[in-house]
Amino acid sequence: MVKILCNLTEIVTKTNINWSGDYKQAARTLTFDYLAVEKSCHAGDKVTLFDDDGSILFVGQVYNCDYNSTARTFSVVCYDLLNNLLRSKAVGRFEGTAGMICSRICSQFNLISTISAGLGLQEIITTGDYTYYDVMAKAIKKAIGTDEVFNIRVKNGVNVVLDRPGGAPVHNLSNFTNIGESAFGESIEKMVNRIVVSDVDGEVVETRQNALDIARYGLFQEVEREKDTEEDDLNEKELHGIDYTAELRNCIGNTKCITGNTVAVTEPRSGFVGNFFIITDSHTWEDGKHIMNLGLQYEAR
Repeated sequence: MVKILCNLTEIVTKTNINWSGDYKQAARTLTFDYLAVEKSCHAGDKVTLFDDDGSILFVGQVYNCDYNSTARTFSVVCYDLLNNLLRSKAVGRFEGTAGMICSRICSQFNLISTISAGLGLQEIITTGDYTYYDVMAKAIKKAIGTDEVFNIRVKNGVNVVLDRPGGAPVHNLSNFTNIGESAFGESIEKMVNRIVVSDVDGEVVETRQNALDIARYGLFQEVEREKDTEEDDLNEKELHGIDYTAELRNCIGNTKCITGNTVAVTEPRSGFVGNFFIITDSHTWEDGKHIMNLGLQYEAR
């Protein structure tokens, strides 16, 4: 069973512990309930979650703590230290490689960046319209130079790491052993297959499109204004194809299966076989059982 410390005091709870992550949200979340005792959690307190073997899974801060007089329990919501970057607006000029920019930002929050994506120099200027996390993500995206999904997270409570698809699997999942349920879907709700760029007079100066998608699905068009500065490159609209989703539900839990890691999946009934990048995860401990749900990056096969 996992262990929770609040300001170095162990919190006694055996139910309703949930630890989750999402590559879009970035900061990992920990929620739990516990019976009212003399020493309790308060907003701003430091919370640490440990695995069965004593390794650190989560270091964060209490954001919400609510008491229910009927159940006589506290319900606590915590976010890890990356949430400070998501909540804080950035101002100024950020120059250098993506790694240099990430190191500069992380040092302001007493975090250590291990990110070294890309060697090209770049410049990002913000007057408060971006958060510190936005600046890091934009620098990384520009350095990678593709639309590849990536994940930024805090590891061991202090190290900020970059996860990208293609890593070695951390766990094997199979419908014969540890997968309870699987689900797959596809959608064109967010499709954009043509982008028209116009100047201030409404004249078209550039067109970007996916002709194959237009032929198959019809036209889904966005309009963008002509770029005036390098900063406009960071705000340009992007073509977006069909979205594929895949979920594994009610799986036997493993704490290595978190957003940013890769898992090996064998689900031959649906042809879902191979290595897949985790883009969302939710781990729940209740009555001594550890169950997890995973969202995976999935492409049509």
